[in-house]
Amino acid sequence: MTTFIYTSNLEKNRRLPYLFSLWSGYHSAALAVSAFVLLNHWLGNATAAFGALLFTSMLSLSLGRFVGRLMARGILHMKRLIVTLGTASLLSGALAVYGRVLADYLLQLNWTFWSREGTGTLVACLLFSPPLLLLSAIPPYATAMLIRRRGSAGSVNGTISAWTAFGYGFGALVTAYYFVNWMDARAVLKSLFVLSLLLTALGLLRNPPRRKPKRS
Repeated sequence: MTTFIYTSNLEKNRRLPYLFSLWSGYHSAALAVSAFVLLNHWLGNATAAFGALLFTSMLSLSLGRFVGRLMARGILHMKRLIVTLGTASLLSGALAVYGRVLADYLLQLNWTFWSREGTGTLVACLLFSPPLLLLSAIPPYATAMLIRRRGSAGSVNGTISAWTAFGYGFGALVTAYYFVNWMDARAVLKSLFVLSLLLTALGLLRNPPRRKPKRS
């Protein structure tokens, strides 16, 4: 049985893990929709793009859940959630700026043992797995932070799962039917980068670094 170790600032920040889980779902879904649009453009084949993205998303989700569980071993602190979201936002911003260049470079390599569809899956994994994996690690870590006693585990896990699923659904809906038609996929990635950084800044404001007491 895993023993969770808490820091003293968790009680006053109990809403932030729910907010981070909600946003991780939204960010993941919006990123996945944008990735499909970009992959479809790069590969010129919607079926190959969908297959590559589905494999990448499921792989990132499973690995991210495992990473989140590993992060929950030891001291539980909001700063880990903040750093995880901040890193995912930076990766999303990098994709908006350098994604096309990296994709073109990878697709032009002579992959003699890969078909173009297989190369598309490799491109999807290399470019989109890192941010999706980090975002998928947030809900399990947030769940561990909020479990105070054994009897609350089911309630906390259900609530976190519900908020994350709502974020997934809402993010997929508004991105697929509105944002990618209103602005291109790279602009969606840039907006995710900006909004995630704002949420990261909120987390830092609510969890300022502790100053070490001066020795007399």
